[in-house]
Amino acid sequence: MDETIYLYLDASALVKRYIAEVGSEQVRGWITSADKVVTGLITRVEVAAANARAQRMKIIIRDKSKLSSSAGSAR
Repeated sequence: MDETIYLYLDASALVKRYIAEVGSEQVRGWITSADKVVTGLITRVEVAAANARAQRMKIIIRDKSKLSSSAGSAR
């Protein structure tokens, strides 16, 4: 029997991993506890849009010093 724990995150949950807001610590805990984290294909676009919105609203500030040529690739 497969004992692997899969955690599915939609965009609203995954954003909490990168932008501090209510529920962020809980999401980080779930991610730490899971063996694998999965999400839908559309989530990449939704998270990018949420990130751009947060930058426009000055909730987060883009740190150009941390960008690399692999910034858009999966890790």
